[in-house]
Amino acid sequence: MNSNQSKAGFVPHARDWINVFSAIAAPVVFFYPFYHGVGGTAELAVYIGLLLVWIVDLNYLLHLHVHRPLTTSKAFNRLLDMSMGSVTGMTSANWRIQHVFGHHRGNDENYTCRSLDWTLQRYSLRGALAYSFGNTWVTYWQPLRESCRKAARGAFIEQVGFILFVVALGCYKPVLTVTFLLPWYAIIFVMTRYVDYLNHYGCTDEGMNFANNCLNRWFNWRMNNFGYHTAHHIAPGAHWTTLPDLHAQIADRIPSARIKTFDWSAALLPYHAWRERRARLRGTSV
Repeated sequence: MNSNQSKAGFVPHARDWINVFSAIAAPVVFFYPFYHGVGGTAELAVYIGLLLVWIVDLNYLLHLHVHRPLTTSKAFNRLLDMSMGSVTGMTSANWRIQHVFGHHRGNDENYTCRSLDWTLQRYSLRGALAYSFGNTWVTYWQPLRESCRKAARGAFIEQVGFILFVVALGCYKPVLTVTFLLPWYAIIFVMTRYVDYLNHYGCTDEGMNFANNCLNRWFNWRMNNFGYHTAHHIAPGAHWTTLPDLHAQIADRIPSARIKTFDWSAALLPYHAWRERRARLRGTSV
């Protein structure tokens, strides 16, 4: 038996147990202010720390789960869908429609603004912000509209159910919902679009030039090897533990311009912009 596999079979890969725990525990932590409240500076500091260190990156895990479910139980996988979706605002149905069936099948035009194609020619702060903010609404709205138009009942119910969940929270804690929850969801969407921008700026459809790769060890340790993006596109259903090996098999065919070593985290946008400005002054590219 492969060392990555669990003997029980419920979680096929042993290294995913921590991801399953993280997905289930995240809403308990994230919605803490709604059912308990946050009192005192120390408690608030711990809560903010958990948001910034753990919860903010959960959308990467949801993306992973959508491509390859973390468990073998359909019912439990649906629970994971709802658990992570409630925290990120980006439901599994949204991910499947705009990312799995859209992006990975070359149908980005339905989920991005064509008028923003210019932003992907090369990295720039203006382009990054325009792409990230300009595509946020269409990424949210279009999957909902499409699931309704195509009578994709499950996807439609999931997305509408999430909206009703937020409305219910708004009725229960209106100030907290407006001042914290909705801005949080908006930030997650914008950050997701920004990482999508990083994955594909400067790319073309020629050969192995279609994706950027982040080989920063710290980033890939935290994000389940998300940085090996060319390998991920070639084998979207491959388990995240296999991506470094898959990348190694094709590394010699990936253009050097598509290999990046700096941290890909969206929170580092100012650093990325600084690198781009410095590179531009030197006549190179970031």
